[in-house]
Amino acid sequence: MKKMMKRITAVCMTFVILSVTPLNDISQKAISQPRTARAAESDGKNISEVLIGMCETDEEAKKELEESGYTILKDESGNYADLNEGAGSKSIFKKGANDKKVYLGYKTTSDPKDAITDLAAINMGVDDNSRPYSTEDYNVLMKKAMDSQIKPFVERFIATRNEYRENYNMPKNTFNHIRADYTRQMLNKLNDDDTGKPVGDLLLNETKYEMGDTAYNALSDEEKKNHADILTMIMQANGQATLAMETLLSKATDTSDDTWIDRFTATTLEDLEDRIKEENTNIASQTDLNAALDKKYQDTAKNLLDKWETFRDEITDYEDTADILEDTTKDIEEKVAEIESLDPDNMSMEEEAKVAKVTDEVTDHLYDERAVKVGTYLDTLSYEDGTLRDFFSRDYEDVKTASGLRSLYPIVDALTPGQIAGLEFLSFADLVMLAMSDEEMYGSIQECLDTVETTSIYDGVDREIYEEGGVAMTSNALRTTAASSEPVGFSPSKATTLLYVATFSIVGFTAIALKASFFRNSAGALRYEFSAPVGRLAIGISVLAVIVMGFSVFLTIKDIQDYYKTKYVPIPNIMVDKADITKNDKNGNEIVIKNQSVYYRAVRCNRTEGNTDIERDNYKAMADKADLNGDIGRQWFALYAVKYEYGTPILADSLLYKKGDSKLPNGYETGIHEFNSFKDKSTSPACDLNKKSYLFADDAPSIYVYYKTETQSVHDMTGSKTGSIFSPNSLALGAGVGAILGALFMWLFMRKKRIVKE
Repeated sequence: MKKMMKRITAVCMTFVILSVTPLNDISQKAISQPRTARAAESDGKNISEVLIGMCETDEEAKKELEESGYTILKDESGNYADLNEGAGSKSIFKKGANDKKVYLGYKTTSDPKDAITDLAAINMGVDDNSRPYSTEDYNVLMKKAMDSQIKPFVERFIATRNEYRENYNMPKNTFNHIRADYTRQMLNKLNDDDTGKPVGDLLLNETKYEMGDTAYNALSDEEKKNHADILTMIMQANGQATLAMETLLSKATDTSDDTWIDRFTATTLEDLEDRIKEENTNIASQTDLNAALDKKYQDTAKNLLDKWETFRDEITDYEDTADILEDTTKDIEEKVAEIESLDPDNMSMEEEAKVAKVTDEVTDHLYDERAVKVGTYLDTLSYEDGTLRDFFSRDYEDVKTASGLRSLYPIVDALTPGQIAGLEFLSFADLVMLAMSDEEMYGSIQECLDTVETTSIYDGVDREIYEEGGVAMTSNALRTTAASSEPVGFSPSKATTLLYVATFSIVGFTAIALKASFFRNSAGALRYEFSAPVGRLAIGISVLAVIVMGFSVFLTIKDIQDYYKTKYVPIPNIMVDKADITKNDKNGNEIVIKNQSVYYRAVRCNRTEGNTDIERDNYKAMADKADLNGDIGRQWFALYAVKYEYGTPILADSLLYKKGDSKLPNGYETGIHEFNSFKDKSTSPACDLNKKSYLFADDAPSIYVYYKTETQSVHDMTGSKTGSIFSPNSLALGAGVGAILGALFMWLFMRKKRIVKE
């Protein structure tokens, strides 16, 4: 049973400090998984994957879709629905394919968390100044996040890392080294893909950020692998990995021989006042003294105050909690035993819900155990006229006063710079546990770590969103600007026009010259008098006219060919739609979440590099990202999918293909649409996939694909938030590694014998 308790703790514990991390604003959003992520489920009712098949023949367009188990969308007659019908050009001068079939294939799922909630399309735009999306705007957003959030965070991160490094470099028989080595072993269960090094060892060396670009760039490629690019690691790492790194480093701080509790209980507020007076000889009153104290300690004391109520609630009634634990421990163990035989990789939704429920109960049980241990320990320590538990049991309203807050200043003074830097990741209970720890506590760590596999800090993270140009942002403003820059029809180039003018001028000059050779005789009849010079000139001019005309025709054909040759720009991997999101609350009332960023992934297709220059150029620009215009239009028209927590899953059996009819079918509200809020009644609920402004064809029939969705959002259907440990697109690390890193310290502590009150 102990083994199972250890396993369930490792797998299930989540970071209770997630809500306070400064990285929340740029945490990974749920993005549609690649098309190879899951197998098809024949009984699923929601769409889980979409793939486009396109080629000049029906056989080639459907080949990969059928071989990979995709269901191909059909029209109302039961035939495969061509989303590109009639879109090809009719010109004999167009090089490459003149027409292509475009089929939509999909797979299904019965899991709402794996369901696609929206399909949106966006066009390439005419030129760089009139695109309906912007990669530059996204790059600006990333730079802003780096400057305002990542770099300040890294400064605090390095402060904790420095004390970890200093402790590790102490003699191996010292407790400081043992504690740091524990942290190193834990951190080594995380791996940095870019260097190939385990994080614990990597962070013992100077980082690239500390070295500076000049010193770092002077190193060989092999030497660079010993120095972490900490900015990249913090910006791109899995959110749980970032929390794991900083939490563990925070618990490896304090390079002193004593503990912060030793220093706190040995220091009074009067001691701090005396020290301030020595440092500031110009202090003349208690008001000046208080101001000096506040300047030095108040900000950190307020951070501690934010943790006060939670800690007070944990320890105030710890004796009652201990009684409850005695009554519930057996029940918890029995519930754990019930799920012991379940396969975590092959659970039904009911079994997953059962595990989640037991997880919550085990988590609560463990935190209750911690409260009992910590409360008991604090009751053994005298402080002022009572115990430390009495001190920490004071009412929040009393502590938040000016005098109450100053009573925390000795704690602030007792904490090390690394501990202060890591306060966001340490609760009061964590701090007390650090002071309580000893060598015995770390004795069983190796046994626990042997069962944990090494995991990448980027596990579950789509690093494509950080690639230069790989992510774009779209907004109503950009789309409105792009819509006013529709492409114009064919017109000959200036050079071609000038040659035509020259041709007609030459012909006119020839006519004038020939006219000069005619005269009337005495009888009034028109006679021609041949002059050798004039004749030769006329013949020469005529030949020149033919040559110029021929060259004009050649340039005209070239202009037509160039007109039909689209220079495609890369299709962004991710499209970030920044818009207001509409959803319903638990009472069914419609509410708007303002200015949300929803990450859509480009739908893939069967495009290959091909054998011709045109095919190679198209593949170089668009790779395997789908163009609904089949690579034969004047712009690409890319399809994007998203799995959004507050979106409603698309019903697979509702997909409806309509050709030549733009009327919204009865019972439908939306379909594949151009990026916009499809609940905005001023915009079309679905878009014409054969939109003429994106094609060379003038007579292509309109094509729409409509669909229905569930009435509830993914969040409401599952009751779990995207990013939880049970979500396919979670921030949690694979196999629960992120959880064990946060829980193992506490688990080891709880396995110790009960502290007895003296």
